[in-house]
Amino acid sequence: MRAIVEALRHCRETAESCVIATIIRVEGSAYRREGARCLIHADGRIVGILSGGCLEAELKEQAHHVFVDGESRRVHYDLRATSEEEPWGLGTGCDGAVTVWMELFDPISHPAAAAAILADGEARLSAPSAYWSLTVVGAEDDSEYAAGDRWQLPVATEESGPIAWESGSDGGRRPTACAASRKAVEQARESQPLPRMRSQSSAGLLLDTLALPQGGRGLCTGWMRGGLVEVFAELVRPVPRLVVLGSGADAELLSQMAAPLGWAVTIADHRIERAAPPGFSTAARHPVPRGDYSSIADLQAPYVVVMTHHLEVDRAAMRQLLPLAAVDYVGLLGSRSRARRIVADVQEDEGFRAEWLAKLHAPVGLDLGGETPEEICLSILAELTAHRHRRDGGPLRASELLDVPQGSAEIR
Repeated sequence: MRAIVEALRHCRETAESCVIATIIRVEGSAYRREGARCLIHADGRIVGILSGGCLEAELKEQAHHVFVDGESRRVHYDLRATSEEEPWGLGTGCDGAVTVWMELFDPISHPAAAAAILADGEARLSAPSAYWSLTVVGAEDDSEYAAGDRWQLPVATEESGPIAWESGSDGGRRPTACAASRKAVEQARESQPLPRMRSQSSAGLLLDTLALPQGGRGLCTGWMRGGLVEVFAELVRPVPRLVVLGSGADAELLSQMAAPLGWAVTIADHRIERAAPPGFSTAARHPVPRGDYSSIADLQAPYVVVMTHHLEVDRAAMRQLLPLAAVDYVGLLGSRSRARRIVADVQEDEGFRAEWLAKLHAPVGLDLGGETPEEICLSILAELTAHRHRRDGGPLRASELLDVPQGSAEIR
């Protein structure tokens, strides 16, 4: 997303138009899921990918039509097709279909719409808490909404569910406690057009109702301001924040490799002058007194990787980081024997709680067998990514699908 936002900023500054293509629905399996985006320039250059290459040429053609008429459009690709009439499935080996929403970014002819698209992207890069991003992709003629309208809805938790808003004559939107149950919303969706609902607490206000997707991303339909609308809803989670304790060459490399993956990195060290640009140009800097790491809690970063290469500093860091409620993951660089030594010392502290060790990852990283600094950083980032997505980091290979004769070489 960061590369797309940077491209949008460039288009705004240079008064260039482009087209944003977003996957809004996936049926079956696909290379990318709902919410994946790419940006298509007028000259055919593409930032980001939606497929393994089988759709990009066609997307350029569809983008051309958007450039010409300025109208957003929805295109559907069924990669399961096997007949000549439906060529998209031929030879791809895919078992799914994708629906793509394409809209114009034109800072000259449509400055308000372009500003909304850019603001939506920038918000995703700095979100301090989870929120719903909602984009109208279809609306009845009598609705006050139009395709391309977008807004944000704060959420208290990341659990999906039905939500309702009150829409007043002043155009303001306020969450209301009079939300319909999911069953009621689904029943209403099945009997279109949806009935008009009134708030019991605010007579005269239209109660807009929308059932948000359980998976956090997807299409949903609701009755809003006098008409039926279809909305692409995305639960945007906060940007993952990582603190790297240490300012050596490997910390620099980890910072550089984490940035393209969407991590917001902060370098914490008492020798903060060593974390100066250009090495840490993409990372924030947080000076800490030697041996006092309590201020790391103020950074609101759930992930911390300790790589100071100093035994006493690492021991002090473990004592102070493990009890922090704001920290969910503490990675410790070093050998197993070194980690055991540090943990044994920390466990002897008065007030130590064994459950704190659940957040400790020592040695940090997945076992990839690498030895170079780049391989070690890859291992660390792989484990961080798996932890963030609540996965164990195991292989995707489904061994039960492969008929490997006993005693034969392993297929790779």
